Amino acid sequence: MFNIYTLLTISLGWMFLFSSFSKFSNLRNHFIIIKNYDIVSESQAKFFSRIDPSFELVASIMMILGIYTKYALLLVLLLITLYSISIVINLLKGRTNIECGCGGLLGSHNLSWKLIYRNALLILMISFLYTYTIIVNGDGSAHIDWNYHFIFVSLSLLLFIKSIQYLINIRSITEGVH
Repeated sequence: MFNIYTLLTISLGWMFLFSSFSKFSNLRNHFIIIKNYDIVSESQAKFFSRIDPSFELVASIMMILGIYTKYALLLVLLLITLYSISIVINLLKGRTNIECGCGGLLGSHNLSWKLIYRNALLILMISFLYTYTIIVNGDGSAHIDWNYHFIFVSLSLLLFIKSIQYLINIRSITEGVH
């Protein structure tokens, strides 16, 4: 049965598929973008510039084909969270002239809080999809387990917000030391 879960999962899969193709088509540029974030060493940036689109490719194919979808959703949830933390670190340093490196359907933009808001929406959507569970009743009818769903989505959003607050607090503390 084709439903909203299937539509959103396949759409998310296509988004990450095009993003991975964009990064694979110019690995050197993707490496430079990661290096420009100035968070990891050059060798780590080189490694991540290859593994990142590989993870995106594998997860996107899994989502499009409906194979091990929960694992694919966890993988993209981790990736989006890592991307967001990297963006926030640079925004807090005042570094907005860096290309985000999103690629694909999302395009490439300079770092801004708009990317964080967009990623927060993606995290909510991915959390929704991950926790989307249909319970089949004894009489053959079905319902969504909204309690589990609500708790997981709320905790995901809370964790994301707390991570951002933590990074902002670290910046405040380190600026006070200097």
